[in-house]
Amino acid sequence: MLQPLPQPQIKKLKKKNNPASQSTFESAVFAGYNSGLNTYTKKMPGYAPAAAVLLALSGGADSTAMTAAMSAAMTAAMSMSAARTAVQDRGSGLKLYALHVNHGIRPPGNCAADEALSRDLCAQLQIPFFVVNIPPGAVKKHAEKYGTGIEASARHFRYLALGEEATRLGASAVLTAHTADDRLETILMAFLRGGGPSGLGALSSFAADATFATGAVPIIRPLLSLSREDVLSYLKEKKLSFCTDETNSDTHFFRNRVRRHLVPLLDEQFTGWRAALLRLGETQAMTSAFLKMEAEKRLVWENGASGKAPCFKTPSGRFFLEPGIIREEALFQVFNRLINELPEIKTAGKKPRRDAVRRFACGLETAVDLGQARAENKKGWVSVKKAGRGAACHGFSVLIKKAGVYKLNELTVIADGEGCGAGEPVFYAALPLAVFSESKGKILAEDSEGCAAVVLDGKLDWKRSQDPVMGKICFKIQLDGGSFTDGSE
Repeated sequence: MLQPLPQPQIKKLKKKNNPASQSTFESAVFAGYNSGLNTYTKKMPGYAPAAAVLLALSGGADSTAMTAAMSAAMTAAMSMSAARTAVQDRGSGLKLYALHVNHGIRPPGNCAADEALSRDLCAQLQIPFFVVNIPPGAVKKHAEKYGTGIEASARHFRYLALGEEATRLGASAVLTAHTADDRLETILMAFLRGGGPSGLGALSSFAADATFATGAVPIIRPLLSLSREDVLSYLKEKKLSFCTDETNSDTHFFRNRVRRHLVPLLDEQFTGWRAALLRLGETQAMTSAFLKMEAEKRLVWENGASGKAPCFKTPSGRFFLEPGIIREEALFQVFNRLINELPEIKTAGKKPRRDAVRRFACGLETAVDLGQARAENKKGWVSVKKAGRGAACHGFSVLIKKAGVYKLNELTVIADGEGCGAGEPVFYAALPLAVFSESKGKILAEDSEGCAAVVLDGKLDWKRSQDPVMGKICFKIQLDGGSFTDGSE
């Protein structure tokens, strides 16, 4: 028997039942499911939907409303008359399953209340219910290892669990309860981060482009046409309880700051901004789709790896003939292609930063970190491959284009066109030279020919002849004012 739920955790909303309003909400949710399925089917010729879907059920307002609405719409579809409709065809015989993921990052009592409420709802609706418990500390450890936030790491584990469960059940889709409000917040976050068309167009369709590592299972968002206010009204009318995640009020999280501070300000000062921003999102989604198609046509990447790990490359001359935005889009595409072949990169959850992609695409750097991958422009080829161990760029970076003294925090790089004193730990390289930290205590310098020098454990390991070469200059690296010893021998 279920124990009473902690009252501060639960919101129960009561209002006189309104069947017409309920029916409208439920129809909209089911129409969203059908639209998402149709969208994905068009994108993936040959895809045959199974008679089962998996619901992502957290116990919060949005997922509770989605679960109840999908169940009610299916019941209505099965009780319809013999007249065949699109809704009936999709609804009749459709099997719902629900998965609840405990991320192990909230107080145990709150997690237990979420699970209990979700389990109770599924028991009432006769929906098979499953739970996945992430080991305590796993999300935090993942975030620290890959340099992502707690939210992003939690999302990684949640979608991994959803993909595995959907594959096990043979489900044709995973349904998540993103609303129009989530869509607006995502666009604002992408804007504030300087995102490109794909970021600004995120959540702009009913079906996600991405699929799970375990198989081609689409993510469908049936609530995207509905607002959070619509959700809360439906829950009142249905007299459904839901849990409130206390972390939703924690403004340390970027989304919560946008939701609690920026959105109310826009509502107060700018009438009509919501519809305008959603139109922007749709426009950017179309722009992103066009750029993706053009990049695929214009630039062909071949797998030039000699070993097991893929290394995708395309001729530098052809690459730099294309407009800058096509070059950037091509790099994002080949990164996605790489992670699809390397599950260990996909699990990292860290995406390339557009500013890093842009520096490389503009020719300002000959090598750049792309999260767990690396892009290089060497010997007539632009290539993208898995980064070496510990190669994720952290801490600082500086691009040297001419002789001089360059300082960034504790780092000092001296580029001397006149040469360096005898016996000093120096190296020779061409301009431009990129100097950046790879991991704690390690500094890497690279020019158009590749690695020029490595600083590690207080020693400078030069990779080039100490004899001056035409067109190259002498470099010295200092950290906190102290010179390194020569570790090249």
